[in-house]
Amino acid sequence: LLFLFITVCVLFLHGNIAAQNQNVGIGTLTPNASAVLDLSPPANDKGFLVPRLTALQRLAITTPANGLLVYDTDSACFFFYKQISSSWNSLCNSGITGGIGPTGSTGATGTAGTTGATGPTGIAGFTGATGATGATGATGPTGTAGTNGATGATGIAGVTGATGATGATGIAGVTGATGLTGATGPVGCATADYIIKSNGTSATCTQTPIFEDALNLRIGIGTTTPLAMLHVVGNITSPGSGFGSEKFGLNASANNTFATALGNSSIAGGNEDVSVGYGANASGTLGVALGSGAQAPGAGNIAIGRGANASGTQNSIAIGLGSVSTRASVVIGDGSSSVESSNVILGAFASSAAGHYSTILIGRDCKSTGPNQFVVGGGFYSDIRNVFIGRGVQDTTPISVNINPTQAFNKTDEAGADLILNGGVSTGTGVGGNLIFQTVPAGVVSGITQNSLLERMRIVSNGNVGIGTTSPGSALDVFMANTGVLQSNAGALLFRIQDGNARPAISSYGNIDGNPLADNVLSAFSVRNVSGTGRSITTSGSIAVGQDGGGFSGYFVGNVGIGTTAPITKLMVATSAVNDGIWLDRGTNMATALITNTSVGAWNPLTQAGDHLLLYKGTAINNPGAGFVIAPWRNDVPTGNGIRIDASGNVGVWTSAPARPLHINDVMRLEPRASAPSSPGEGDIYYDITIHKLMVYDGTVWQACW
Repeated sequence: LLFLFITVCVLFLHGNIAAQNQNVGIGTLTPNASAVLDLSPPANDKGFLVPRLTALQRLAITTPANGLLVYDTDSACFFFYKQISSSWNSLCNSGITGGIGPTGSTGATGTAGTTGATGPTGIAGFTGATGATGATGATGPTGTAGTNGATGATGIAGVTGATGATGATGIAGVTGATGLTGATGPVGCATADYIIKSNGTSATCTQTPIFEDALNLRIGIGTTTPLAMLHVVGNITSPGSGFGSEKFGLNASANNTFATALGNSSIAGGNEDVSVGYGANASGTLGVALGSGAQAPGAGNIAIGRGANASGTQNSIAIGLGSVSTRASVVIGDGSSSVESSNVILGAFASSAAGHYSTILIGRDCKSTGPNQFVVGGGFYSDIRNVFIGRGVQDTTPISVNINPTQAFNKTDEAGADLILNGGVSTGTGVGGNLIFQTVPAGVVSGITQNSLLERMRIVSNGNVGIGTTSPGSALDVFMANTGVLQSNAGALLFRIQDGNARPAISSYGNIDGNPLADNVLSAFSVRNVSGTGRSITTSGSIAVGQDGGGFSGYFVGNVGIGTTAPITKLMVATSAVNDGIWLDRGTNMATALITNTSVGAWNPLTQAGDHLLLYKGTAINNPGAGFVIAPWRNDVPTGNGIRIDASGNVGVWTSAPARPLHINDVMRLEPRASAPSSPGEGDIYYDITIHKLMVYDGTVWQACW
């Protein structure tokens, strides 16, 4: 700004800039009157340089002004901004677009579309005013001459002649006697706002029954304090043609017992019908039609509102401008309609179509899609998202509410009805709506502040159930965040066993009474009914039974099946997978597996395909750890009695340190046989009972050892 100010000052001092009548000239003292700015280089050797921008810089200008001019260095062209089209226009392109040409001739009319369904009958209009009287027709032709009439009466006497001059006044006669006084005429009202009441021969000034409030231009009948232009206190009656009926208004009719019609052309045609409004019609029995053009033709029908139509044979109710109830339904709301029976429609333009009976619709533009529906909410103006049942939205003493399907009653062994909760229906590949269950936990601070809802469980569209998670990945997905030490009854799943105590069944993360629990730990768990009969536990994952730092803490009653739903022994493991079986794990110190249906070389080079009932022991591949023992549970034999396989694979019988592949620390017995075995191999041994010798096969013949 300082530079611009100095530049302008220098230009003025050198006489190169002039301002006249709000015109600025640079290089001239006489700027053109039609220009705001006139640039005229004295030597005619300079041009006008507009801002130079790249296309990216030009397009980044915020809210460019209409007519803004720049030079685009990318396209080497001038561009100006046109606000009407919100676009930059290049001066290098063709000339400016000309004006809109004349409209072309109208094309041929397209094929008429299919006629749409006939809309509902509109509200009956008012009767138009009587047209003006037509012009008098032309005079007809003159008839034939009649016969001569009788001689007419004597003509008018001629004009009377002029009156002669007045004679002289005669002498005055004697004054006659005074006549009798006539009767006194009626008197006026001396008090303001009183009226004269006459009985034909006399009149009085009174305020009853008619009183005029001249100051406020009001008339009172039966009252001296009228509150309207006409204020009537008492009964007004205009008998109709029916017994006890009343009618008021031009062409109004009340044609039956105790019927009432009020309004121009209103009709109360049935017993005790009430019709109020221009053209209103209550023609059934005990019907009410209230409003211009309202129709209630059936027995007990009620139509309230201009053009409302309760046209069912009986007990139809239509309330609202143009509302329609055709068959024993209740319809409330402008433009709302029901064409079937037993419907309740509440909301402007809400409607139930043909075949949609026994429906309840609440909300503007609410629509049903079939019979037996309860629909809350409709279009944009009735976006209902919260429904409260009980004592309203809020109350100091809220009450519990039961939601029940229809209950069986007065019929032997009848089953109860189902209660079905549905998520929102989707289309195509769209995901259906979820079922979400929320509760409100107690707050940590006493007071009246409302606590917040928290999601507890949801059932997603594929049927998975999530507790503590919004995206369950299995049929039942229970998640409990690690919040530190939990109390003894704080498992993710909790079961009550026979003693009535609640105990954690499956816990995720955290601690129980200060003892850490891994994922999916099953502790103190018993599945039984009261009689002791077992129940099944089914899982596609893993179940760990026991507790850290202690022994076995769970038990099963009856047969237990793993991989089978029909176990025939106390523990039955069924598997068809390769290298599958039972794994016993004690941390990094011991891991023992009972493997079935193995593959070649699995777990050990000795393994062959399809081997069953193989026992393996170790902490990892090539790390078998300590020995493996098969022995009775006793320690009263000093040397130990049993079999031990050490880490190198040596087998010891009654020894804990086998020095050979087979090391027997006691007598070994071979069962004697009477003949040599067939197909012997070198090194085979047997005891021959016939010759009482130990026999060894040397690869060719059997040799006696002594």
